Amino acid sequence: MKQPAAGRHETVNLWLSVAGQGVSRLGHYLFSFAMGLYVLSLTGSAQSYAVTVAVSLLPSAVLSPIVGALADRVSKKLLVVLSDTCNCVLLLCAFLVALTRQLTVGDVYLITFLMSVISPFVNVTFTAAAPRLVSDRLLSRLTSYRTAVSSVIQVATPVLSGAVYVVLDIRLFILFSSIAYGLSALSELFIDFNFNPLAEASETRESFMQSLRSGASYLLSSRVMVTIVTLMLLANLWFAALDAVLPYSMLEIIGLNESTYGVIMAAFSVGTLLGSVYVGRRDLRFSRRLVSVSLALCALLMVWLAIPMGVAMPAPLASVLLFTGCAAIGLVCAFINVPSSVFIQRLVPGELLGRIGGLLSTINMVMSPVGMLLFGTLADHIHPSIILMACAVMVGAVALLCRRMTSFDESAARLTQ
Repeated sequence: MKQPAAGRHETVNLWLSVAGQGVSRLGHYLFSFAMGLYVLSLTGSAQSYAVTVAVSLLPSAVLSPIVGALADRVSKKLLVVLSDTCNCVLLLCAFLVALTRQLTVGDVYLITFLMSVISPFVNVTFTAAAPRLVSDRLLSRLTSYRTAVSSVIQVATPVLSGAVYVVLDIRLFILFSSIAYGLSALSELFIDFNFNPLAEASETRESFMQSLRSGASYLLSSRVMVTIVTLMLLANLWFAALDAVLPYSMLEIIGLNESTYGVIMAAFSVGTLLGSVYVGRRDLRFSRRLVSVSLALCALLMVWLAIPMGVAMPAPLASVLLFTGCAAIGLVCAFINVPSSVFIQRLVPGELLGRIGGLLSTINMVMSPVGMLLFGTLADHIHPSIILMACAVMVGAVALLCRRMTSFDESAARLTQ
């Protein structure tokens, strides 16, 4: 009788963690999408839009390693619940301020900055906690479901928000985001963050700085982790061009309305959802061939997206090309992101997972704001289609580089032994 009860407990834990992080993501995407359109409507500048995105990434990039070390030392539930509660209170205060006066671009930057400071306490901690939430046999399913739910939210948010942005008061977006964070914190209270306890390598209590150094030491001493870091840095810089030039191109150059823009931006998540479901059902394994082929396809798809930006055509045709290209990129990226996440969670010792997750989160994000600022500034002076074509060539070069990196397959082989 104990096994069925344990199985039910694990299933409930899986869905609570998926729901908790999912609703938290809902609050994040509601606010981010609305504020991005708000800033773009006030300034009409790709650079200003890029600054908004950069402000949302830089604090998280800096703090993630510190949060990772903290997540290995204190209660993960406490970190997650308090963080979502802080976001709820922050946005509620922003809503009250917005009732008294119109929010300025500076206000948006400040709120976005504070949310970015809080963000890694949820994202990094959930990543570090994943192997403790469910057994190893459900770890891939948990990762896939989280990605799928996040994708559903990313699909719904731009479509619905884009459709009602022109008629719904911006203050209501802030209020709805605050409510979402509050509901997320409530659901996370019921998650068992120690369902699957992991053996600790040592009982010796390190100082906080020693804890940070041990995470960095492991990362630098592992050949496969160094390879992953190299690919993340290179790929994320060039992929940042998509976030920098797509919104500006669709709204300012092609002249699409906010509703169509929302549908096209949701296409990324449609593809990611389909890809995540497929990966979760097939338990697709991380490999050198998988990554190199996926990156090569992304390079071709970036060329596809550049066509409606640089070639005059009817808006409906441009919309179809943009939607299919964005959906395909989301699908292909899921074939990299989900297997790589599961691979790292299985490879890294449990007592180091928070620190390694924090470091990888920083590395993953550090090039995005750099790329956003670079390509957003260039888009005000160079046609976005040229920028996207150049970045497609560089992503193709990263795919060729990946074919020479054998450490993926060697580490994957050891994990299956």
